[in-house]
Amino acid sequence: MKFLLKTEASVSIGFGHLKRLEVIAKELAYKGYEVLFVHFHSQKAMLLLDFTALHIDSEKEFLKLCKSADVLIIDEPEFPKSFYSAVDEITTIAIDELSDLRYLVDVHICSTLLGLDHQVLNLNQRVEYIGVKYFVFGRGIKKQVKNNKVLLSFGGSDPNEITEQFLKKCSMDNLDIVIGPGFTQKRRHFLKEAFPKLTFLENVKQLSLFMGAYKVIICSGGITAYEALKSGCIPLMIAQNQEQETTALNLVHHKLGQYFGLHHNFDETQLIKAINEVFEIEDVDSIVKHFQKLNGEDSTKLVVDLIIQHGQSGKI
Repeated sequence: MKFLLKTEASVSIGFGHLKRLEVIAKELAYKGYEVLFVHFHSQKAMLLLDFTALHIDSEKEFLKLCKSADVLIIDEPEFPKSFYSAVDEITTIAIDELSDLRYLVDVHICSTLLGLDHQVLNLNQRVEYIGVKYFVFGRGIKKQVKNNKVLLSFGGSDPNEITEQFLKKCSMDNLDIVIGPGFTQKRRHFLKEAFPKLTFLENVKQLSLFMGAYKVIICSGGITAYEALKSGCIPLMIAQNQEQETTALNLVHHKLGQYFGLHHNFDETQLIKAINEVFEIEDVDSIVKHFQKLNGEDSTKLVVDLIIQHGQSGKI
């Protein structure tokens, strides 16, 4: 089977969708399937991949490509409506999609936006898999001996510059700060000049491999928060947007982290207090075990197996 993986990545969109599809692509390629990334305007971001990525200019070109493949996987926040006709030509799977596209695809896998609890909804000629049981994690995540530092990461690009906001408002010496691939050279230079005593982590290929060494991470409400819990690290969250606020509140509902507001009005006083409280917790394992119970044994394998299964069975 041939799989098309459609996504976009940029400073404004972020890199989480691309990284998730990269994990899926590696799993599919390992099993011997053909994988091709497709994008409209993300040439620079696609250079981060170890896979071929094809730039598409027109609906006609995209439709032709879809007819030559077996499965289309879409993981992006704003897939254009002018390309919706493609779902009639190919078995289509969407990931975390709440636009009208959700009701047109054959399979919708929603791991965070509709809640963490497990649901399978067999609807009219389509199926939805809901819950963190279907979360896609990179391989190699594991618990580690904890250090006494706080990890800070707001994604590959941090479009609202929460990193700078936090550092200006909150004076801390025990911070390790992730500089993502979407940070400009100007931002990198400013951060290092303005905060010379802090540690900056650059060129991190898979952040989840490092999270296990930290007891707490300050992050947005996106993929990073879930990777942190998988690693045994407690997320304290500031959201970049309403979507991330929804996912953060879903975690808070299950007592799997704390939320401090959107980027423009987060409560730094309560955040600092929460950091100190987390370091005083002797047993973080109870929180992590609750997440593991929701997540299951190997959610990445489950998702990949479902993708292959639906690809083999064709359109529902």
